[in-house]
Amino acid sequence: MTLAGAPLLAQGDYYNRDSGRPTRIEDAIPTPRYELELELAPLRIEKLATGLKRWRLEPKLAYGIAPLTDVELRFPYIVVDSPEPNTPRTSGVGGIAIGALHAFSVERSVWPAFALAAEWIAPYGGLSAPIGSYTVKGIATKTFPAARFHTNVAYGTYSSKVSVCALPRPINVPAPDGCVANVIPFDPPCDVVPISGGVAALSAHCMSSTATREEQQAFDPLRSVGMRWLATVGVDHAFALRSTLVSADFAAERFAGLFAQTDLSAEIGLRRQVTPQFVVDIGVTRHFVGLFRSNAISFGAGIGVPTPFIPKSGGVR
Repeated sequence: MTLAGAPLLAQGDYYNRDSGRPTRIEDAIPTPRYELELELAPLRIEKLATGLKRWRLEPKLAYGIAPLTDVELRFPYIVVDSPEPNTPRTSGVGGIAIGALHAFSVERSVWPAFALAAEWIAPYGGLSAPIGSYTVKGIATKTFPAARFHTNVAYGTYSSKVSVCALPRPINVPAPDGCVANVIPFDPPCDVVPISGGVAALSAHCMSSTATREEQQAFDPLRSVGMRWLATVGVDHAFALRSTLVSADFAAERFAGLFAQTDLSAEIGLRRQVTPQFVVDIGVTRHFVGLFRSNAISFGAGIGVPTPFIPKSGGVR
């Protein structure tokens, strides 16, 4: 049995789930103290019901600055491909996000681990909103023999880039030449579609083909800021001897005052530790309820690097 066994590559970083790696839900485990985590340009490719494609490149740094506490910095870069022929590609930085996470406890025999995370999105870049936004998120994680279960509840604001032309027009009608129209949020709930024949002209395709008349009438293209909430539940199972984690989650999100409907999506993902420092992941998302239904696939890789500041005693996680 010993001779037939496979190499044991089990490590611990694959078990630590970050938001977006590979799915939206996050566990209550912070980056270990004095460790620098580099997420090497995780890529998300999304196709919306209108035919628009959106590429989101989002490198991130995380550092365990204190016991059970980390700080994070991420730089989303967005590329938008229009479904319309002979139209230019739109791209730009979607803001700079600064965040932190603190775990109040580790798991006990009965109680889950609890953590609180917060993030501020600074208005920087060509596709960012002119006003910053924030999110505060509560996280709970509980491990059972067969699986771990997670709950994330977030509340905060959204901010959208709004530039309205002099004459009002129906939704999905292209703007006149030279006019940038409708809503371009930080993580756009509307499709930003470049159109030909204008100077940096854009058209906002905010409705899916299945949107009802009531949903179309309830959408407010002039709204630039508002409150947002997000609730996510998820489960994962670890194959420890293979350093692999499989996961699934379900998310509900609401942009108050912007959409009349709560967005619902489901995700599955896989995360694997290839070496003691190198982790890769892949995720698939189906956004099945909302005004911008879509399918997405994401790829990511990360490196965890212990820094020289670790005390000889090993420090505290």
